[in-house]
Amino acid sequence: MLLLDKTLLKMTKGLWIWIVSLVVIRVCSLVMITNFASSISYFLGNMMSPSFTHDEIRSVVIQIIIVSILIFVFQLIQGELEYRAQAAARSSIRQKLFTKTMSLDAGYIEKIGPNSAITSAVDGVEQMQVYFSVYLPSLIFSVIAPIYLFTKIYPSSILIACILLLVSFVLLPLHNVFRYRIEKLRKSYWKSLEDMTGYYLDSIRGLSTLKLFDQSDKHAEVLGEKADYLNRQINEFMKVNFTSFLVTEGIIYITLFLCVFIAINGFVNKTMDLSGVLMILLLGYSYFGSIRQLM
Repeated sequence: MLLLDKTLLKMTKGLWIWIVSLVVIRVCSLVMITNFASSISYFLGNMMSPSFTHDEIRSVVIQIIIVSILIFVFQLIQGELEYRAQAAARSSIRQKLFTKTMSLDAGYIEKIGPNSAITSAVDGVEQMQVYFSVYLPSLIFSVIAPIYLFTKIYPSSILIACILLLVSFVLLPLHNVFRYRIEKLRKSYWKSLEDMTGYYLDSIRGLSTLKLFDQSDKHAEVLGEKADYLNRQINEFMKVNFTSFLVTEGIIYITLFLCVFIAINGFVNKTMDLSGVLMILLLGYSYFGSIRQLM
């Protein structure tokens, strides 16, 4: 899917409460994860320090346990919200499709055909509900998360914070380039699916006639050719999707390697303390978590 689809955005009426709720709960979860990383890095960085008292250790451990429980709770809430958002989107979209279909004249309904109606009502709705419950909240969150994490990493290393922020925003248009290619393949795949579905339905309706005139083998051969073409479309779709994943992950891991190298070099040169290095190590991977949710 493209980053923003105008047609789908017009269908978000009544669903924004779920979308905003998902974004809010993800931000809350991110805050807890950041606090968890901060507590862990502080604990490990000062563990061998003589000034680190037993009371401080106890306080940090309790804080880590509380934050871990909150992260677990937020993840459960997020899963429940995604489920309810999908249910609301599915119901809303099917109602709009039904209303739109009933408002069409008989000639246009005949032009659409039963195969388009079936694929739109089943496969189409299943794909669109993911856009509202997962993709759109992830897109909004992918803009908020890097900025928030930048404010947390900035005190430890401004260079690393700027590199991570820059790469995270470069990945969005790069991701959209691959999504544009995938969207073109999706349209071709959709037409192929409708063609095969229509041909299959026609063969079921005319099965007796095909058997009577001994044309069932030829019909099955044509159906097999259409299925093979659809299979090639699916393989091409998966190939582009995998390339997108490979390029994005490659950029992410190269960036993380560079940031870790800078952090370790800073620690060796005593321009960064151990807590700051550990903070970057723990949050560096989380920095691109929001981008991964769009893949």
